[in-house]
Amino acid sequence: MTSRIVLNGSYLNLRMTGVGTYILNLWRCWKAQGLPVRGLLPPEFASGQAVKLRGHLPRLAWNQIVLPTLLKPGELLFNPVPEGPILCAHPQVTFAHDVIPLIYPEWFPRKQNYFKYLVPVCLKRSQHVLCNSQTTRQDLIRFYDLRPEQLSVVPLAYDRERFFPGRADPVCLAKYGLHDQGYMFYVGAHEPHKNLKRLIEAFVQIAKIWEGNFVIAGAFDPRYTPALQALAASLKISERVQWLDYISAADLSELYRGARLFAFVSLYEGFGLPVLEAMACGTPTLTSNRGALQEVAQAGALCVDPESIEAICAGITQLLEGGSHFHRAGLARSTIFSWERTAECTWQALTPFMG
Repeated sequence: MTSRIVLNGSYLNLRMTGVGTYILNLWRCWKAQGLPVRGLLPPEFASGQAVKLRGHLPRLAWNQIVLPTLLKPGELLFNPVPEGPILCAHPQVTFAHDVIPLIYPEWFPRKQNYFKYLVPVCLKRSQHVLCNSQTTRQDLIRFYDLRPEQLSVVPLAYDRERFFPGRADPVCLAKYGLHDQGYMFYVGAHEPHKNLKRLIEAFVQIAKIWEGNFVIAGAFDPRYTPALQALAASLKISERVQWLDYISAADLSELYRGARLFAFVSLYEGFGLPVLEAMACGTPTLTSNRGALQEVAQAGALCVDPESIEAICAGITQLLEGGSHFHRAGLARSTIFSWERTAECTWQALTPFMG
C-alpha cells in the first residue's frame, strides 16, 4: 500500500518529554492498525529512512531544507509540532501544543522569535491545525488570528500498559530512597510557570503536620533549580524536599503509584499530561483551576487557585486527610483517554486532506 501520510518525527531526537510521548504513541498506534503512513524518525524508533539530529537549530534547519526533498508525490505531511517546511508544495497538517512563551514572555525571552515568527507561518501554511485542548484552541485564535474552522481539538492520552493503579514496586522506590505513601510528588520542568516556588512555600506548612517529604522529579535546570533549592534552604525544609532529576518512563509510573498525592499546580498548560498519568495510577491529584488543567482533570482531581499559597496548602491537606474520593474520581476520569482514541481522531482529522 502506498504511503499517503508522512509523520515528521524529527522532534524525537530530543530527550523524551510529553510531546515526544505523543509522537511516539501516535506512530505506534498507526503502525499497529496497518494504516498507510511513513515515518521520518530517529533510528531507534523505526527501520528504514532515519532522521538523526542533534540540537534545536539542526532540527529546525533539517525541517526547512532537507524534509521537503524527502516527500513523494501524493503524500500529506503531518507535523506533530509547528516546525514544518515553509517553502514546500506538499500539503501539510500541523499540531500545536501551547503558546505559553507568548503568555509569559518575560520568562521565555529566547523563545520569542520561534513563537512570534516561525510558528505562525507554519500554522498558516498548513491546510488544517490540530491542538490538544479547547484552551490551546482559543489561544491559537487569540495570538495567531486563525479562523475557528481551521482548528480541531484532539486530546492527548496516556499509556494504559504503564500507568494503572496498584501497589508501587518497593525495589523501584528503594532505588530513590522512597517509601510507599511517604511522599508528595511532582514531575515536570522547573520553569517559573510550573509554580514550584508556591508549592515549596505551601509545603512549609504541610511539613509541620505531616512526616512525609516533597519529591520533585524533572531535569535539573541551571536557570531555575538552584534558586528553588535555595528557597527550600531559606525556609529550612531542605531535608524534606528531595530532587530526583530526570526519571525514566519505566520508573515514573512506580513513583506515581507510590505517592500519597500528586501536586501539579502550574499557572498554565496546553494540556497537562502528568495530571492525566497520575489520575490513571489512582494517585489523588491536586492541580490548577486554570485553563487546560481543569479542562483535562474536571472532577477527577482537586482544582485550586495556583496563585494562592493558602489554597494550595488547603488542597494538599484535604488530600492527605482523605484522598480516597479523588483516587476513585481520577481513575474514572482517566478511562476516557487512550492513545488509540487519540490516534484514531488524529487520522480522521487528516483524512479530508489526503487528496
